[in-house]
Amino acid sequence: MNVFQEAQRFWLFLQSPSVMRRQESLDAPQAARLLVLAALVLAAVYAVAVPFQQRVAVAHGATNLFDDGSIPQGVIITLALVMVPIEELIFRFWMRRPRALPLCAGGAALLTALSFGPASSLTNWLAFGAFGIGCVIWAHVRKLAPDGPYEDWLSRHFGLWVWGSILLFAGLHLSNWTIDTVSVAVLALVLPQLALGLMASFVCLRAGFLWAVALHLANNLYSFML
Repeated sequence: MNVFQEAQRFWLFLQSPSVMRRQESLDAPQAARLLVLAALVLAAVYAVAVPFQQRVAVAHGATNLFDDGSIPQGVIITLALVMVPIEELIFRFWMRRPRALPLCAGGAALLTALSFGPASSLTNWLAFGAFGIGCVIWAHVRKLAPDGPYEDWLSRHFGLWVWGSILLFAGLHLSNWTIDTVSVAVLALVLPQLALGLMASFVCLRAGFLWAVALHLANNLYSFML
């Protein structure tokens, strides 16, 4: 695996994620090297993003729910590890299995609503409805012919769905914060998750879904050490 070539592919991915669908997947040794490279890139990004994130948090009176001491460390670690496969199934699995997109989109709506809203809110019930609709559409789509209208539609809009997934994944993590002063600047609080979403999506498309899970897991373990 050539690092310079992978950097070029990542740049192409940023411009048009659909390009990656036409790339040949890496074999296991190459995928492992890509995983290490992606982890190093994330570590470098975090070296810049985390201090900036902390300054924004202080300026806006923001407190991370997992850093205020109210939740036992063991619970935090367990929750972080359990959420890795769940989040990857929702936000990345469809990139390798496009017909799962309706199911994953419904799951994303449900997870977002449950993360931000009270348990009895109307939003949550609407999200459950969206998830149910996603299940119904998925059950229909999975029976369609391989080269039918659905594949054509997804090919045209694949990049939009990838970027939407990346941004929603990052935005979802705003629910980890309590914020006194809200402004556009608080979006910087999820810069690490934006970087992770970008790298995990690239790794998923380039190497496979399980490699994206491995990167997400390594990311969370690294976060515990910061």
